[in-house]
Amino acid sequence: MIDAAFRLRAEAALADVERREGVRVLLGIESGSRAWGFASQDSDYGVRFIYLRPLDDYLSVPPHWPDITASISSRSGPAARRSLRGRCSSGPAPDPRSSG
Repeated sequence: MIDAAFRLRAEAALADVERREGVRVLLGIESGSRAWGFASQDSDYGVRFIYLRPLDDYLSVPPHWPDITASISSRSGPAARRSLRGRCSSGPAPDPRSSG
């Protein structure tokens, strides 16, 4: 369960990223030890997000830009295109029954 105070800080921080970077955050999730329920007292709060840049950014040659990082405690996000490209492949999925 996400702490209500952290959720408000995270939403405000992601809105700040949208304003500052000129992007649209499509999805933000809590990450790290707190998300998995293994937090200690000194654990930070982590947020990962996927964002969409303006169309002109995708049409530029070459379409390259750094990941956006900022700090609540810990925040980072890849652009939607790179995130999806890493999850979609043209090759067949490996057979989970194979040993190697």
